[in-house]
Amino acid sequence: MRDINKIYNNVFTETELIDIRRDFHRHPEYDLELDRTQGKICEYLDDWGVKYRKTEGCGIIADFKGNRPGKNIGLRADMDALPVVEQNDFDYVSVVPGLMHACGHDIHMTVLLGAAKALASLKGDFPGFIRLIFQPAEEVSGGAELMIKEGCMVNPKLDHVFGLHVHPDYPVGVIGIKNDTACASINTMSITVHGSSAHAAMPEKGIDPIMITSHMIVAAQSVISRNICPHDSSLVTFGKITGGLTANQIPDSVTVEGTVRTLTPEIRQKTMESLERVCGGVVKGLGGTMDFVDYGGYAPLINDNPTAEKVRKIAAELIGKENVIFKKEPQMYGEDFAYYAQEVPSVFYHLGCKPAEGECGALHNSRFNPSEDCIAVGVKLQLAIALEMAES
Repeated sequence: MRDINKIYNNVFTETELIDIRRDFHRHPEYDLELDRTQGKICEYLDDWGVKYRKTEGCGIIADFKGNRPGKNIGLRADMDALPVVEQNDFDYVSVVPGLMHACGHDIHMTVLLGAAKALASLKGDFPGFIRLIFQPAEEVSGGAELMIKEGCMVNPKLDHVFGLHVHPDYPVGVIGIKNDTACASINTMSITVHGSSAHAAMPEKGIDPIMITSHMIVAAQSVISRNICPHDSSLVTFGKITGGLTANQIPDSVTVEGTVRTLTPEIRQKTMESLERVCGGVVKGLGGTMDFVDYGGYAPLINDNPTAEKVRKIAAELIGKENVIFKKEPQMYGEDFAYYAQEVPSVFYHLGCKPAEGECGALHNSRFNPSEDCIAVGVKLQLAIALEMAES
């Protein structure tokens, strides 16, 4: 392996990447509306002499061609923030009302920019071809599919893609890698229960959709306990309920929105079919009608096992075998890196961001505050993985 620490130390000042990350954190942007974020990334790439092209939805594809034969490697970072009101009190908190980098995408972008500057410093003295994919809309619209349509996997055809995500369960300097299924599939759903409005004092004159919905939500949990094998992971969570205008009226309808998480296509289909059947039965039995809309969502993220083993060996040599954790259980959150993994053998791993002392909060929490020490670790790992996998 090349001396990754030497490359890093020759390229970066002590606070350079931290300053970049804090600027991203201070100015979060949402979904596909990432004009400032895209512009800042392009400024850095221009300064470093990196060739790139912009894509639809404010994505960026940056390419590095080596001076000898090798494999074609992709590195990906997501760019979008979340609709979260930040509750931190440091001096680089979000200045955008209602938006926050509460999932660490500001760090992901900074890591990929670090890899870009380090690769630029090598002036093509490496094998193969390395492509950096700055992807919008991971949290909402599924930017991975958009980037694939924009040609990020071809010309040349990539052999592997690698991605990382900060994780507060692991200390800085530790990573976690999972074989096979690493993240769950997602289905987002909306259920509208229709009843008939009436005065709250005369419920017999109407059909109460709030009462029906409450029974439906409880019954929906029986899908997991009585329709899905205990050996198969599946969950149903309702996160939003909307209905009613005033305390003394039974409304005409109530809408609930929720999510289903599963680990295989078969259980995904069975869970959704069972959920619609059970909810529909409860609603009909209590006199209402129901509109059930399944918006779909991300596929399960499945790591390629032989490639994951290579990543483990590369990481062990760089950060120590004891700091490479073999994850036994998948995460039940979704991740649209899954679509790159459907195209070519790929690996997605978790980068420890827990500080040496104290906690940094949970992902998607309004006080999420990862240790910035993880940035250097991420840059070195992504750089080592890209260079070694291009050589193999």
